[in-house]
Amino acid sequence: NNIDGGMRSSLHEDLVHGRPSELEFLHGEIVRRAAAVGMPVPVTATVHGVLFPRDVGTRAAVGA
Repeated sequence: NNIDGGMRSSLHEDLVHGRPSELEFLHGEIVRRAAAVGMPVPVTATVHGVLFPRDVGTRAAVGA
């Protein structure tokens, strides 16, 4: 395993630093497409559901 233990995803970095993230463009799109074909994506839907309100608040605060 050559992955540095200090590495973080861009989503993590955006959320920690109060920046708008790509959450809606990635997780939101997966949830919408899965719903359109009747495919359950419970983990992705949960991550999106939990983080979406925070991302919306960040976008509103920075005018994004």
